Amino acid sequence: MSKRDREPIGNADKSRPVAPRIDEARQLIVESAPRRADFASQNGSYEPVVRIHTPVLDPRDTLKGDVFITGYGMIQRAKCVTYPAPGVFETTAAIIRFGFDPTKDVPVFGGEVKRGLDETGLTISFTGGMRLAHWREPTMFFDIGPGDPPQISMECQLGGHSPIEFELPIRKDAKPGQYSLTFSLTYYDGDQWRNASQTATFAIRNRFQRSEGVLITLGAFAAAAGILSFFVDFISALTG
Repeated sequence: MSKRDREPIGNADKSRPVAPRIDEARQLIVESAPRRADFASQNGSYEPVVRIHTPVLDPRDTLKGDVFITGYGMIQRAKCVTYPAPGVFETTAAIIRFGFDPTKDVPVFGGEVKRGLDETGLTISFTGGMRLAHWREPTMFFDIGPGDPPQISMECQLGGHSPIEFELPIRKDAKPGQYSLTFSLTYYDGDQWRNASQTATFAIRNRFQRSEGVLITLGAFAAAAGILSFFVDFISALTG
């Protein structure tokens, strides 16, 4: 992977959930099993959480957001799928970042970059991940913080990146209106296959909405000019 592919997407969002410092994370992972809380070996229950940074956009803006996976318990062979609305995004310029960075000696998200997005859908695999000597298999779902049950890796940022980050440029000819973006998680919970989805909405403004601020400003000036004209006429009548 090139150095360019490992460059961060956009600016860090201070409101995002933040994991413990890397040295703290390393200590937690080395000393424990992937998921160590009570009932961690029971059937898992997970779902995606989608967050859009700016839900109101104009043509040629970029829809930015990230996806976390929350839950606890057994989870294997997980994948996440999304299907973008057709005719809305500049699919060739889209950027999706996910997976661990293999060049780091501690878990850091953002290691894989998908440039370009097919309108027929995108599937992101969550198989593999980290594996320590006493773990049965690699996993991307491991304890990373205190609590019972504790926070897991897929619920927070690692190395300044979320489990999934996306930048989807809006086409200049995209039609105004309300749109949605759905991420669907499929996984094996230790007993059966499960599926959970979350949909986030965003809006593309029309020409009138984009000009609304200017129209309000012009209206305020017109109102002020009318009031000033009234007082001028009123003073002229008194002194005439």
